[in-house]
Amino acid sequence: MQTPFRSLSTEIALVTPLSFDEACSALVLVREQKTLVLDTASLEPEVAQRTVDFLSGGVLAIDGHSERVGEQVFLFAPQVVRVLRD
Repeated sequence: MQTPFRSLSTEIALVTPLSFDEACSALVLVREQKTLVLDTASLEPEVAQRTVDFLSGGVLAIDGHSERVGEQVFLFAPQVVRVLRD
């Protein structure tokens, strides 16, 4: 029996980029219906902000959502993923 849940990806990608280009290439993961956890601690503050802004816009364009989960850690998820917070 086929269920609608078989088509959902349960993969979570943890990415700690060393450059803007490396971080931005991770947008493909969300487009592939994977959840992305991005740690920007290795980036300069200006580059980290630019990266988060770019990824937030890209994820929003595909009807996904983003969430700050730590000081320098962000979650980017496709539309099919719900994030519950306390």
